[in-house]
Amino acid sequence: RDFGVCISLHPGYSRESPFEILKELKDAGADLNRVVMGHVDRGLLQMEDYMRLADLGCVLEFDQFGWGCSYQHAINYGITYPSDFDRCRQIVQLAEAGYGDQVVVGQDIAFKIRLTKFGGHSYDYVWKYGTQYLRKIGASEELIHAVFVGN
Repeated sequence: RDFGVCISLHPGYSRESPFEILKELKDAGADLNRVVMGHVDRGLLQMEDYMRLADLGCVLEFDQFGWGCSYQHAINYGITYPSDFDRCRQIVQLAEAGYGDQVVVGQDIAFKIRLTKFGGHSYDYVWKYGTQYLRKIGASEELIHAVFVGN
């Protein structure tokens, strides 16, 4: 809070992890409006969890586009990754519920095999295709600008 910086978080693989982290930060005096909770779209959280996190003040980062095929994570953590279509629908649902100003979109590349040179989607994947699908399902240009640029 003293420095006004943003805190970007990588939560653990449990449904309660983001909430536990926010509690620790709040107890330490952090401004939760300056916290970005990454990886909310890994399949651990449901819409009610997104809204609960947003009600605590943090920004929700959807950054797992293109990651819908991890058997390892599904087996090890008991999760099923949502599709990119699901992610887009969740973003629109959050905006319709009044949380559009607390959503951002990122592209977690993490490994070189996710780069175009090595056969992956690369950095422009969600911008090129996610924006098109968001438009198709009725997202406004204002929402698209907000989640990709403004927020």
